[in-house]
Amino acid sequence: HAYKKGLSEVKGDIIITSDADSTYPLYNISRFIDILEKDNYDFVIGNRLAHLEKKSMNFLNYIGNIFLNLMVSLIYGVNIRDSQSGMVAFKRDYLNKINLNILSDGMPLSQELKLYAICLKMKVKEVPIKYRKRIDSPKLRIIKDGVDNLIELWKFKKRFKKSIRYK
Repeated sequence: HAYKKGLSEVKGDIIITSDADSTYPLYNISRFIDILEKDNYDFVIGNRLAHLEKKSMNFLNYIGNIFLNLMVSLIYGVNIRDSQSGMVAFKRDYLNKINLNILSDGMPLSQELKLYAICLKMKVKEVPIKYRKRIDSPKLRIIKDGVDNLIELWKFKKRFKKSIRYK
């Protein structure tokens, strides 16, 4: 709910999302902005799975992420290496295009943001980032959140029946 509220109020030309648990190194922000501005991408995804620090993600979470990435690939025909990453950056134009038509609450919201960018054929880039051990206890409920994300993948597909390409 906080993401939805924040996205509806944001005023800047570039929007960056990140969790507040110190898992995402914020020094990536300048790199994300460069990719959006200098390389002219519309949407940047931080791939946490590329550089997991020791004990940053338990084995079941890792397997769940791999499974959801596989499902995104099978359902949408795209290759996202980290469909669940909470660190993304995008241009304001993206918000204008989706008109804040975000339906997901909770964990599936992150993947929905990425899927909108792909379905709208925006220029998307995924970059490796480090993922660190979190400071507090996880809020993720492995089975429930994993099933919710999988259900939302199918619901989203029904809304976008046109062909999709990942750039």
